[in-house]
Amino acid sequence: MRLDREGTPTGVGPGGAQPTRYDQSFTTPWVGLAWQATPATMLHASWGEGVETEVVPGLPVYANAGQPLPALRSRQVEAGVKHRAGPWLAAFTAFSITRPETTDECSAGGLCTRVVDGEARHRGIEAEIGGRQGSWTLQASAMWLDAERSGALVDPALNGLEPANVPGSAVKGRVAYDIAAWPGLQAIAAVVHEGPRQVLPDNTVRAAAWTRLDLAARWSTRMAGHDLSLLVALDNATDERAWRDTPYQFEHAYLFPLAPRTWRVSLQAGF
Repeated sequence: MRLDREGTPTGVGPGGAQPTRYDQSFTTPWVGLAWQATPATMLHASWGEGVETEVVPGLPVYANAGQPLPALRSRQVEAGVKHRAGPWLAAFTAFSITRPETTDECSAGGLCTRVVDGEARHRGIEAEIGGRQGSWTLQASAMWLDAERSGALVDPALNGLEPANVPGSAVKGRVAYDIAAWPGLQAIAAVVHEGPRQVLPDNTVRAAAWTRLDLAARWSTRMAGHDLSLLVALDNATDERAWRDTPYQFEHAYLFPLAPRTWRVSLQAGF
């Protein structure tokens, strides 16, 4: 794989951000195995690498401003099982992901160098189930995650702490019911829950867990030879107030709120 990227800032005066350009080449190996143990059960395992790229902002505060960092290679290994029983499918997966972390190494004079510093290890398990029974359709998943920083040299106090913006758990569920009295009409409810997450790398500020409930009704029909689908949805029905994401980048914390209670109406037509 080869990347060739270029960025030109706009609306920046003298002494501000400068244009950046870089190209990198790399390979990303991946291998996977699957075994059909029984007609209904399959075991699988895989290992692979991924690549993330980062360019130092073209700002005067950086000694390596505008330069690309070495390709940030992440590694992932997972193993799991899938089982089908009639209309139901269940899956269980254990995984481990290791990705490099970057930080600013600053001198007493205030000049900083963006460097790769240690890594974050994410180990977890995920369970899923889905299927249909009569008028009911169900999908559900749950994930538990243990994330930890290690190998940091610029600030060794970060080792053993949780990386920012990583919830320790996530649960999702969706149920739909076909209303027999009105063919094509389906009532839908979905819930998403995410556990608390760290806002700062030193783990001194934590964002609370949140739960969002979405409700919808979908009517599907065929008219004049075309498929039509009308959706009326109420997102975040309980008007939950929380921080949906808390990314930490370039020594700054960003807080993104959940969208407030919102009505949506859409019409899809197939031709």
